[in-house]
Amino acid sequence: MQFLSYATLDEFTQRDPAYRAWRHGWREPAGVDHWSEHEAEQAEAQLTQTPRQWQVWRCSTRVAFYLWDTVQLAQHPTLDIGCGINWFKRHYPNTHGIDPHAGWGDEHMDTLWWDRNRQGWHSIIAINSLHFCDHDGFAQELARVYHTLAPGGRACVAVNRLIFGLHGAGHSSEPLRDTIAAAPGVTRVVWIDQPEGAAHDGNTWIWLGK
Repeated sequence: MQFLSYATLDEFTQRDPAYRAWRHGWREPAGVDHWSEHEAEQAEAQLTQTPRQWQVWRCSTRVAFYLWDTVQLAQHPTLDIGCGINWFKRHYPNTHGIDPHAGWGDEHMDTLWWDRNRQGWHSIIAINSLHFCDHDGFAQELARVYHTLAPGGRACVAVNRLIFGLHGAGHSSEPLRDTIAAAPGVTRVVWIDQPEGAAHDGNTWIWLGK
């Protein structure tokens, strides 16, 4: 497992080789009036706000698109877990959004959804939708994502560590790192040391593969 730590979101966007290579070749989509990827702007916003909520006001970060592109497979649809209003389907038509709120995505995510979709998806993204729990609960969420991957598939789970703090777990603690390290299929982790300035797309990004 590759574990990369950056002091701030700004440092990540300026120094991470994979992000810089992606940014060099990426073309911004239409429909966004303001791009923000700097910690000062994100720190001023509500910490519980998700990229999808931000998009309603036509404001976005490039990081969200970067995370999405890391799991894109041309021949397979991408599963968006906790898709909200399914905003990213506008930019990625080959997306299947699921959400616990009925009517918000392409499919309602009920309690039996995970059993029905075991090893059913080659490409999975979850941005700020699986962190409403403590560390033990998060270990279960990561395991469910892994078991939903088909052989050869890949996933990216982004979480805001400040939300763990609201559920009785420290946002910068070693136990969270241990939870991630023990999860099945983890291949790469990017950890932003100062989570307060990186809330919208999460401040810990976890890639899994099978």
